[in-house]
Amino acid sequence: MLEGGAGNDRLVGGDGIDTVVYSGARSQYHIVLGKDGQVHIADSANGDVDGIEGIERGQFADGTVDLAFTQVGAGTLQAIGLLYQALFDRPGDLAGFQWWVDQHGDTLQLARSMSGTDEYKARYAGMSDGAFIQALFDNTGLQTNQTGGVASWQDYLHSHTRAETVAAWVTQAEVVGAQYGGDGLWLV
Repeated sequence: MLEGGAGNDRLVGGDGIDTVVYSGARSQYHIVLGKDGQVHIADSANGDVDGIEGIERGQFADGTVDLAFTQVGAGTLQAIGLLYQALFDRPGDLAGFQWWVDQHGDTLQLARSMSGTDEYKARYAGMSDGAFIQALFDNTGLQTNQTGGVASWQDYLHSHTRAETVAAWVTQAEVVGAQYGGDGLWLV
């Protein structure tokens, strides 16, 4: 077991199942992907940020969680994290994020699959294309004149599916940059 104590630490697991231990409730911590491509656990109460590598479990005051999803490549974590934000205006939940990791899809495949979820249908069923594009801007915190502007994305959507549009959207440098806050891209 590795302890996430006071301050910013780098915690590296070894062979077998490694567990990082935190004294607070799970909801106090954000699992983020740093700009450096490393996974970090950020304590929202005190601002401490621990880098983790090779850690399979997280033990918190209210229980132990599976962190195996953090073992995949940074590109996969980024794609799923950006899709959650662009489509659902939120970070993922632990079980959902792990499920999407287990699908082993590229960004377009993931966008297509996420477009079939109940949450997606509840948000976007019956929504006009213009409102859908506006939602992408709103969900990612961009101004309507950024990343080519609303009109260019509406034009793009005229010859592409919504899933293709979202997959292209989350690869835009401005979209990616807007989602990496001070600690990184909030995954879970």
